[in-house]
Amino acid sequence: MVWLKVLEPNVAGINAYEKAGFRHAGRLRQAGYWLGEPVDELLMDALPADSPGPSAVRAALGG
Repeated sequence: MVWLKVLEPNVAGINAYEKAGFRHAGRLRQAGYWLGEPVDELLMDALPADSPGPSAVRAALGG
């Protein structure tokens, strides 16, 4: 599993992470600042099971 945190007002970043397969996993309330104002940090994660298909790593290693 991999995870990340992103500030809630960063809509472009959130959209990019969702497109890459990350899902919303939680929220840290007022844990960051955006333009000097407290904002929530969103937790997002991705699991191997969320991305079906062949593994690029295994293919590169000959497996």
